[in-house]
Amino acid sequence: MIQLAVDSLQFGRLAVKSAPSGAATHYCAPAPAFEIIRLAGDGNGVAVARVEVERAELPTLKVDRLPQEERGVAGATAAVNGKVVLARWRDDAPTHFRLSAAGAEDRIEIVLSGDCRHRLFWWRAEFKLVNDELIVNGPFRTDDCD
Repeated sequence: MIQLAVDSLQFGRLAVKSAPSGAATHYCAPAPAFEIIRLAGDGNGVAVARVEVERAELPTLKVDRLPQEERGVAGATAAVNGKVVLARWRDDAPTHFRLSAAGAEDRIEIVLSGDCRHRLFWWRAEFKLVNDELIVNGPFRTDDCD
């Protein structure tokens, strides 16, 4: 397995960047959080959505639109045309999940999959640019990850 240290992942004119995590719950420490950024040509961008894993009895994928705020994306940015694992987590409950991003050009699909006490879950959300507007589909939960 290859692991790279990058600040953000670029999928065309969209990027995924790590964001400050939310508050801890009584279940566990804060979950990973990421921002979806619409890139500008000058090394900056605008944060348009926040994606995070809500750790509860059954983990869920949470997506919130953000008021458009400028973000710097200068630094280690990797252009991606494929699938990348953003976060993995396991506890003693037993619960484990994997949060991944896949996409190409101006589209990103975020998938949260795993199991909690032997109950499988699979969430997905899609972000795509259409005429410079961000279209968000999801998050949707499904029982069949195929």
